[in-house]
Amino acid sequence: MVTPADGKGWFWLQGGGAANDRLYLFLSQIERSGDGVFGFRQVGATLGVVENPMAEPIEWRIAQKKIPFEDFAGRRFLCFGAALLVVGDETYIYGTDETQGGPGLPNKHLVVARVKSTSIADFSAWRFFDNDEWNDDFRQAGHVTEGVANELSVSHLPPGRRFLLVYTDHGMSDKILARVSETPQGPWSAPTVLYRSPEMAIDKKVFTYAAKAHPSESHDNELMITYVANSFDFWQVARDASLYWPKVVRVRLRNGGN
Repeated sequence: MVTPADGKGWFWLQGGGAANDRLYLFLSQIERSGDGVFGFRQVGATLGVVENPMAEPIEWRIAQKKIPFEDFAGRRFLCFGAALLVVGDETYIYGTDETQGGPGLPNKHLVVARVKSTSIADFSAWRFFDNDEWNDDFRQAGHVTEGVANELSVSHLPPGRRFLLVYTDHGMSDKILARVSETPQGPWSAPTVLYRSPEMAIDKKVFTYAAKAHPSESHDNELMITYVANSFDFWQVARDASLYWPKVVRVRLRNGGN
């Protein structure tokens, strides 16, 4: 559907959303780095601007703009595009900042940028929250919370217009967590466990990840959340058609959205 303009590797879709009569897709550029199910690495990020989003997807015209706000050097891994949220005339773009090389899963910290929705594709207009104010240096983006994932969601939580962050704990876990905030940039509450996926307890080769909320598919006080179950054994995925598909759960919100 969309491939890197430089012909290197392939794209994975991350966050996306509609604003200013365009559809904006955040595309992680991936290359092979070895064998096995984790034999890949991210080497860049691109903003895909769909100029005709009301057409059939096969007919989309997608302009590609290389995102300059990334740092994959040394042990650091900083990039934006995990999620996108439109609030009034502004768009918030969430990313992750993590340190590589330690034992266990890396601690992914949430970072956030802000831009007028009419200027999403104008990277000079992006500003980054440093836990105090908004500035133009993406390397100074503050860690607004921790333990998040490269795939997550931030959405409005009615009726109080608070904001809800949903993600898989540390990116790969049976725990789907949520945090709430009064503003899109935080501060965020302590995490609450929304759901524990059963697949990892049943089969040690299976892992779950990519939890996120879907407000457009939710109603009343019920929130629709999806996640993915995969396997460390590629051939298990090939044999078992229940794997590598979104799993759907619905979470009942209590006390006006708590």
